[in-house]
Formats: sequence, structure tokens, C-alpha cells
Amino acid sequence: HGDAAMRYPAELRPDENGTLVIEVPDAPGVVSFGANEADALAMAADALLTLFDWGMTEGLPIPKPSAPVEGQLCVTVPVMAVVKLAIHEAMREQGVSQVRLASLLRTSPKAVRRLLDLWHASRWDHLEAALEVLGLRVVVGVEKAARPPLC
Repeated sequence: HGDAAMRYPAELRPDENGTLVIEVPDAPGVVSFGANEADALAMAADALLTLFDWGMTEGLPIPKPSAPVEGQLCVTVPVMAVVKLAIHEAMREQGVSQVRLASLLRTSPKAVRRLLDLWHASRWDHLEAALEVLGLRVVVGVEKAARPPLC
């Protein structure tokens, strides 16, 4: 994915019942609701992870975010999930199965399934080891966050 942060531009609009509807155009089907902006963003982030989890199970590529307009509201994918998605993409592109990755890491297929689970808090050294055998590495950067989460 190149960029350590995956930020998906989002569209927020009021619903008839007083809630907010949030849609992520780059991720087909990701539409959610929230009582307020923060709630809508959290719900959209969970919906994105659910879509990505399904895509990983199906062996599909993960949709990439488009370039946001400056100041646009964005849904940010958690950093650990970004790394797990990068592992999935590398496995898919290189034709490496979970069983093969387990063999390369000298671990069990169950441990690899857990490593790819977007909701599991994996150990960073395990993620880095998986990236290494796939010819990748993590590059970390820190920047000031916008409030609210704008692009």
C-alpha cells in the first residue's frame, strides 16, 4: 500500500431520523450510521475492516483509497490492520498460501490465521517476521493528527 496510513475519503450526510450516514466511495458497500461524527467514523472503520476481512477470505485485492480533497473527512484504518493487509496483499501477489507462510515462519497455520485476523492484537515482531519472509519491511512515521480526522 506504500503509505503507512490508509485513509479513505468519506462522505457524511444527515439521515431523516437525526443520525448521520457515512459512506466510503472507494470501498463498495461501506455505508454506516452514527449518532454523531465520531460515532459514524468509528462505525465506518469497523465496516471497512469487515469488508477487508471478507476480501482476505475470498483472496481478493484490498481496495485502495483515492486521493482525498484537502480537508475532507476520512476513515483511517488502524496501523496494525494496515500491516496485516500488506501481508495479505504480498501473499496474494506472490502466490504464498497461509500454509506456505506458516512453513516459512516455522509456525502453525493457526498462528498465521491469527496473524492475519484484523481484530487480533498480534505481536509486532511476528508481523515484522512475516513481512520479512515476503520481502517487505515496515517504515514508521508520525505526524500531527487533524481533529476531526480530516485527510
